[in-house]
Amino acid sequence: MPIYFSSTFADANIVIWKIEEDEEFFWASSNLKLPPKDAVRIRRYSNAYKRVESLAGRYCAHIASGGQVNFQCFENDPPQADKGYLSIAHTSGYAGAVYHPLVKVGIDIEIISRPVRDRIFTRFASEDEMKTGTENYNRLVLWCAKEAIYKAGHLKGLNFKEHIKVEWNNETQGVGTINFGGLYKIFALRNVLIEDHLICVLCVENAQL
Repeated sequence: MPIYFSSTFADANIVIWKIEEDEEFFWASSNLKLPPKDAVRIRRYSNAYKRVESLAGRYCAHIASGGQVNFQCFENDPPQADKGYLSIAHTSGYAGAVYHPLVKVGIDIEIISRPVRDRIFTRFASEDEMKTGTENYNRLVLWCAKEAIYKAGHLKGLNFKEHIKVEWNNETQGVGTINFGGLYKIFALRNVLIEDHLICVLCVENAQL
């Protein structure tokens, strides 16, 4: 299908795609020009849907960057672009990406029905954050925010509970921080609830709300 959602935040471009195509759609697209190593790695995935999600995420990255940026994706590291910064996410049936020409960004998306059990919540939420996590929706938003910040920071040894903090100014905007190993980083956060069932949280480093 066409783009499911697109927006801008602090000069970052966001694109969300609802995945209804098979992988051949993406392989055949002239817009998706993957580096050979990346294409080989995706073709080696045994799970067909993992291949589709990976391709859809890269397709979103191409659109978010205006098709003017060459980038390389990796298994466990953030995408590397020849200009600017990219982040990619996917969840059941959806893929998304965010691009900024100057500063680091991160994105995470989740279906609103995904449960966050107590034993999981306590692993990534601080004591103060747990006080606002009585509803599953708030837990999911916090998880997405920390995941987005983690992607943007991407520091070895970074711990969600201890090193990443999130404070919301209102339902849609907030501030996230990384305080780790003598390094302190600040990120503007935006939370978007898309059609009442898809949560999208993105972060932009050093941006003004």
